[in-house]
Amino acid sequence: FSNINWGLLLAAAVLGSSTLAALNLGAALLINSVQGYHAVMGLLLFPLWIVSGSMFPLPTEGWVAMLALLNPMTHLSSLFRHALIQAPTDHASLVHVAILLCESLICLWFTTAMTRSGKARHV
Repeated sequence: FSNINWGLLLAAAVLGSSTLAALNLGAALLINSVQGYHAVMGLLLFPLWIVSGSMFPLPTEGWVAMLALLNPMTHLSSLFRHALIQAPTDHASLVHVAILLCESLICLWFTTAMTRSGKARHV
């Protein structure tokens, strides 16, 4: 446990969980039924996981590489990887933190806007 970068791991866990929680809550506010929510989450989360680079190496160019740059799971898995192998907190780690923070704020803004607009199904 002495080789783990705990600060980076904590930052990744907090940012990743807030981003994915806001994304899920925003989706839940738009969907009428529990079955529909699970169908949408199955169709959304599985591709996010596949295109994150955590299971397969990502290509460096093409449309899949562009999707991976927008994917919060890509940045989350990279941060976890850096934190667990005790890679130094370099420029790449800080870029992943900044992108994940921006994505988290966008997801939180979307969820808050949906809640306030009255378009939410369950609020």
